[in-house]
Parts: sequence; structure tokens; C-alpha cells
Amino acid sequence: MRNNNLCQFGAKDKGFSLVELMVALLIGLIVLLGAGKVFITGLQSFQRMEALAKRQEILRYVVDVMSDDVRSAFNASSQNPNTASTEVRVVDSGSAVEIEYFDALSLRGREGIPYCKNSTSADEIAPFIDGVDDVYNVRYEFDDAAGELKVSYRCGWLEADGIAPDPEQEFEIYPSGVTHSGVTYSAPSAVAGGIESILFSRPASAATATIGVQLELPPLSEDDQAQRFEFVITNRIKALSSVNAGLN
Repeated sequence: MRNNNLCQFGAKDKGFSLVELMVALLIGLIVLLGAGKVFITGLQSFQRMEALAKRQEILRYVVDVMSDDVRSAFNASSQNPNTASTEVRVVDSGSAVEIEYFDALSLRGREGIPYCKNSTSADEIAPFIDGVDDVYNVRYEFDDAAGELKVSYRCGWLEADGIAPDPEQEFEIYPSGVTHSGVTYSAPSAVAGGIESILFSRPASAATATIGVQLELPPLSEDDQAQRFEFVITNRIKALSSVNAGLN
């Protein structure tokens, strides 16, 4: 009697068979692979969205900030539609663009924000209402080695002696600056990175202050290709002078 009970107890408490264990392992492996696939897909989507946000930031800067600098340029050639445009110049084989702001009558530049600050010169005539110096030159250049778009600028002020901007003050303001086309700029600082290439160009008509911009950005993922964006920026004052000349 006692031996039969022991046999029945042992038969009820036997473990999983090999087949059952292999089936359980297979089901667990399938669930694990599915969870891993969901995680990898989510990570790739996050990385793609992050790259897309960075691309939009680069495009927003080039289209908004740099375009506004080009559109608002002015100098002595701006009002004359028959004079070659010099307020916007493409230099260094298309890798840089130089922009000038100078009113020959008032000797003033453009409102200095966001580039300039207020100087402490005792000879300075009161700047704009915002309390900052004028900006007279802005330069955009593409650093191919770093894949960055960089900007440098020259700020200044109108002095009582009628000099603006004072060349004697440039090296005091920009001790580490770089001279291009006879203008001493601040040290270039990066404003956008992760760029494959930027090429600036001018149209055949030198009388039009228009530049073409060809911007190439890297692919968002391994499955994508690099994307190229092309657009044109036209200076407002020069364009209006050309239109008025045509109407007259």
C-alpha cells in the first residue's frame, strides 16, 4: 500500500519533457526577437527625426538669417541700376559671400543686431535706438574640412570727425580677426554644421544683386541619399531700383 502511494506521488510531480522545454524556449526567443525589433525600429525612428530636425535648423538659418542679410545689403551702387552690384560679392571660388552695409551720405551701416554690441568710444555719435553699434560688413564662408557654415562681421560707429567705421579701432575690436578684400572681420564662428557642401554663385548680369545658393546635406540614414537644395536670394534695394528704372 505504501509503495503504491509513493509511485503515484512520483508520477504526478515529474518535470517538463524535452519537447515541452524546447517549445517554451522557442516561444520566448520569438517574443524576445519581436521586442528587439520594436526597440531597434524605435531607435532608428528617433535618430531619423533628430537628423531631420537638425536639417530643418540648417535650412531655417540659411533661408531666414543669411537671406535677410543679403536682402538688406546696401552701398553706393544700390540705387543705380546701371552700376555693377558691389554690395553682395561672391568670392573664394564660390565658397564665400561678402555683404556690405554702408550709406555714403550718413556714413552709417545697418542696425547691428545680432552681430554688434555698444562700444565705449568717447568720440562716438549716438548709435541706433537699440544702443548697439552699426554692422558694416558680414561674411559667410563654408569650411569644407569641418563641414560648417561660418560667419564673421565688422562692426563700427560714426565718430564726430566724420570717420565711419574708424579703421584704427578695427584691430582693437578684433585682435584675432582676419582681413578679406581689405576689410578686417571678426574671427569666424560656426553657425551651422553637418553640411556636405555650399556653393554660392552670381548670375550673368552683374547689375543684379542676386546670388544663387546650392546647399547639399548628408543623408538622414544609411538607406537615404544626400539631398541638394537650390534657391536664389535677391537684394531688395537693387531689385527695386531696377524695377523703377524700367517703369521710368
